[in-house]
Amino acid sequence: MKNLKAAAAVAALTLLAACSPPDSDADSSGDAPSLPATAAPSTAPEQDDGPETNERGHLVKELGEEAGVYPRGEGPDSPGGVTFAIDKVEVDPACHEFGQAPDEGHTLVLHMRVATGDDRELAQQASGVLNPFNFAEIGDDGITRPAQVGMCTDPARGLPNNFGMNQQYTGVIEIVVPQASGTVALTTPVPNAGGWEWTY
Repeated sequence: MKNLKAAAAVAALTLLAACSPPDSDADSSGDAPSLPATAAPSTAPEQDDGPETNERGHLVKELGEEAGVYPRGEGPDSPGGVTFAIDKVEVDPACHEFGQAPDEGHTLVLHMRVATGDDRELAQQASGVLNPFNFAEIGDDGITRPAQVGMCTDPARGLPNNFGMNQQYTGVIEIVVPQASGTVALTTPVPNAGGWEWTY
């Protein structure tokens, strides 16, 4: 019986020793051991995912603010980019002598400026971006409706059909949309170029 009690006491002491911190972790004053230092928060910059887009994946621009299309993997500082801006939107202007107002909807004349860079292929693609067929209107009801080509203004005021590299242009794009005010959107077939919106 004594042997059993002694064995139980030894087992209890062994269990307590296993649950106690080792002597090397305690200092001579009997204070609790200090916790290991935690790693400092990372100060690495967050990854830049590019400009912020809205729920439709478009960049929202103000009238007069530049937008652009750039070579793959490059940004606004690229010398090869094509930049453009809508400086003013005319709504239902008087038509040219030989022009024709739409039977339905409203004429929008988008006053634009364009600058091309030294990327020849991208400059040549600019006319595929900046034309009436890529515009749409987002109405008050949230419905996106494609714009139609207008025939009210003088064709001589239009942007060119072909763009050269390292050149600047001004001109207009005429479209017909259902509402006289709202949001006009431009999407593009150029890969990775995205789209843009302006409120007018």
